[in-house]
Amino acid sequence: MKKKIIYIVLIIAVISSYPLYNYFSVAEEEVVEKTTEVKVKNGDLRITQLADGNLIIPSVDVLTGYDGILEEVFFKPGDIVEEGDLLAQISNNDLDALMREWKEDEVKYSSDLLDVENNISEKNIAVQKFENDFENEEKLLALMNEYPDMYSLNEKRNQEILVNEISSDLTFAKKQLNNLYSEYNVLKDAYIALNEDYEMAMDMKIYANQPGMILSINTEIGSEVNKNNIFATIGNLDQTYVLSEVSELDMGLIEEGQKVILNFEIDFGEEYLGTVDYISPKGKIDNNGIVTYETKIMVDEPLDKVLDGLSGLVEFVIKEKIDVVIIPNSAVKIVDGKQQVEVKTENGSEIREIVTGFTDGISTEVITGLAEGEILFIRTISR
Repeated sequence: MKKKIIYIVLIIAVISSYPLYNYFSVAEEEVVEKTTEVKVKNGDLRITQLADGNLIIPSVDVLTGYDGILEEVFFKPGDIVEEGDLLAQISNNDLDALMREWKEDEVKYSSDLLDVENNISEKNIAVQKFENDFENEEKLLALMNEYPDMYSLNEKRNQEILVNEISSDLTFAKKQLNNLYSEYNVLKDAYIALNEDYEMAMDMKIYANQPGMILSINTEIGSEVNKNNIFATIGNLDQTYVLSEVSELDMGLIEEGQKVILNFEIDFGEEYLGTVDYISPKGKIDNNGIVTYETKIMVDEPLDKVLDGLSGLVEFVIKEKIDVVIIPNSAVKIVDGKQQVEVKTENGSEIREIVTGFTDGISTEVITGLAEGEILFIRTISR
């Protein structure tokens, strides 16, 4: 009976030890050392604070400017235009009435201009007469003062009164003449504007009022329009900016003038530079009690693709190093308090001490010990 029990215990022990043996055997077989080669390179390192944002294109409206029918449109949304480009043509739906109105105004302005011209001519003659009279009488007064014994005091007093009266009349006449010239200039400008308006009305065209992109055209060809209709909207591509809602928890990291990296969904990975232009002092509180502050970021360089409202990733740059020697953090080992890397050589590899600087958590700046283009070994053990 005892032998039977012993046999049973031995069998159980053998069976129980098999999984443990198998575990260590498998574990030992799965231990693998992996060697990866990485090249030392020059690049940029930065620590950023992330947020979402939307591209905004400041815009102005282009009014139709005339009553009529939209006859032809020469651009479409998305097209780039320069200030003064011809956008559309309008046909007049009451040309006869326009011509009659212009003719009536033209006759009136022409008559008024002629009347003022005649008044100016008459007033010039009067001024010339006063100037001649003043010159002659002033000479006589000077002669009386030079030879006082030849004239009585009464004659001299009367001459002084006459000279003063002529001087006053001359001053008043010159003032009237100046007023006539001003009136003439106003009428002439109005007459010129009348004819320019008529020419534009006869050839009713809509022109771009600023350079930029056509964001929208609000009227279809063949539609009746009036002068106050908004025909199109033009976006100013030189003043594009991004609006971002930044959490109150991150506001201590953000300030005006700060550098920003922008990535837009339409071509993600293509980075554009921006600058924090304005931070709203008024917070917004959502339904969950989260407070955010609207932050405006000016886009500092031309965008390849511009769509109003485009979503993007905003990276507020907290700290960065530009064009430095960088390697992966995993390539650096600490041995006896010293930073070391394994460098590939012609005969294999060598361990080299380096001095590192700034790190973004993934890559590290190398201050001394490595040069761009060298190859490092990164050895990792996996099971």
